[in-house]
Amino acid sequence: MQFYLDKDYSNKLEQFIQDYYRYRYILESGQSYQSNLEELFGNYEELFDSKVLIKSDFDRELEQKSEARRLFNSLIFGFIKEYRCAKLRDYLYNEINFKNSKFENTEASLTNLSTNIKSTKNREKRLESGLRCKSEIIKFHSEFNELIEKRNELSVEFGFKNYINQFDELCNLDIEKLEELSRSFLNDTDYIYKDISKWHMKKYLDLKLEDAAYEDIIFLYNSFEFYEYFKSTNLLKNSTKSLSEMGIDISSNVNIDTESRSNKRPTPYTYPVSVPDQIYISIYKTRTIEDYTSLLGELGKSLFISSVNIDESFENKRMIDLISLEIFKDLFKRMTYENKWLERYLRIKTDKNFLQFLALKQLMGVRDLCTRLIMFRSVYESSDLTKSLEEIDDLYRHNMFVRSNQGIILLDIILNETTPYVSFSSLITVPSLEEFLRNKYDEQWWRDPVAGEYISKLWANFSELSMERLSKEINVKNINNSQLVKTFEEMF
Repeated sequence: MQFYLDKDYSNKLEQFIQDYYRYRYILESGQSYQSNLEELFGNYEELFDSKVLIKSDFDRELEQKSEARRLFNSLIFGFIKEYRCAKLRDYLYNEINFKNSKFENTEASLTNLSTNIKSTKNREKRLESGLRCKSEIIKFHSEFNELIEKRNELSVEFGFKNYINQFDELCNLDIEKLEELSRSFLNDTDYIYKDISKWHMKKYLDLKLEDAAYEDIIFLYNSFEFYEYFKSTNLLKNSTKSLSEMGIDISSNVNIDTESRSNKRPTPYTYPVSVPDQIYISIYKTRTIEDYTSLLGELGKSLFISSVNIDESFENKRMIDLISLEIFKDLFKRMTYENKWLERYLRIKTDKNFLQFLALKQLMGVRDLCTRLIMFRSVYESSDLTKSLEEIDDLYRHNMFVRSNQGIILLDIILNETTPYVSFSSLITVPSLEEFLRNKYDEQWWRDPVAGEYISKLWANFSELSMERLSKEINVKNINNSQLVKTFEEMF
C-alpha cells in the first residue's frame, strides 16, 4: 500500500491500539469489573486531534492512494468517535454489565439477564426477564439520545451529512441500495419464513406465531433444539481439525479463550492486540451450535489478520477493509450449517427436520438483521427516540411476525460495533464466494487443501482486499441479494 503516515505518529498510534485491545480483552473477557476507557484515551489524546483526519473527496475513481486514505480515515474516525464518547460509553458499559439488580430472588446484571433469556425454558420467566430488560433499558434513553447526538455531530464536524452518510463514504457503501436489498430479501423470503416458523413454533413451544414474542423466538432458535446435539462435543479439537484439512493451521499467535466467567461478553470478539503475533479470541460458550459458529467465525477474522508479515508497516497491518474482514468471518461460520460438515467433524446424524431447523435459524438471523438495518436509519435520523421505538414495534411485527422487545433491540442497534450495513454487505457476498469455491474446487471445499491455499492467497493481499476487489475475483458484477435468496430457497 503506497501510503505512509508520519513515523512518530504511526508508532504512537500502534502503541495506543495495542493498549486499547489489550484493555478491552481483559475487560470484556470477564477478567476486570470496571470500564475506564476514558483514562486510556486521555493518555493518548494528542493522537485524536480533529486535524488528524485526512481530508478526501472520497472519489471512488481516484488512484490507490485515495483508497488507502479511506481506510485510514475509517480507522482513525472510529477511534476519534470513541474518544469523544468515552465517558458516556464507560458509564453505559458499567451500568449494563456490572450493576446487579435483584430479580426473582437472584441478582443479575442487565447483560446476564438478557443473555439468559435464550436458555430459559419456562415461558413465564422468559417474558418476565424480557419485560425487566425493557424497563431497565428505558432508563438509559437520555444517555442513548446523547450518544446518537454526539455521533451525528462528530460526523458533521468531519464533513459528512450525518452518521449514516459517514458509513456510506468510509465503508464505500451504497446505503440506499442496501436498504432496498434488505426490503427485497424480506419480501422474497416472507412465505418461507412465516409458514415454517408457524409449524416449529406450534410443535416445540405450542404457540401460535402471532401470539409469540421476541423472547420466544430467541429461545427456540438458540438453545431449545440444539443442546442434546452439542453438549459433549470438543469445540477446539473439532474446529482445529476442520481447518487443518484445508491446510490452514491455527497459529500459536491466536489465543482462544473459552473460559466461563460471570461478566464475560456474551457475543464473540477478536482482539488484534499486536498484528500478527498477539491476537485474542473471546468465546462465551452456550453448548449449542453457536459455539462453533462463533469460534469458526472469529477464526476466519483472526487468521486473516494474522496472515500479514510481521515486518510489514503499520499501514499494511492496521488499515483493513471492514467488510472483507466480516466476509471471512461469515464464510467460516456458514460451514457449521453444512450437513456433511456436521456429520464429518461433529459426528451428528443429520435428518431433514434437523437441517430444516438449522436453515430456519439462519433465515431468522438474516431477517432480523435486515429489519435492524432498516431500523438503523430511523434511530439515527429521528429526533424522537420514542417514535423510533414505535417503528421498531411495527417493523418487527411486520417482518418477524412476533412482538418485539424494544429495549433489547434498541440496545443492540446503538451499542453493537459492527453496523448492520457492514454485516449485510458481507452476508450478500458470502453465498457467491461459496459458489465460486464449490465450482472451482469441490462441493465440500472446506476440506480441500487447494481451496485452503487459495483462501490463504487472498489473505496475503490483506490491506488491498476490499469487498469490490473480492467481488471482481469471484465474478460478481453488481451488488445483489439473489444468491442469498437462492440459498434459502434451496434449503427448503
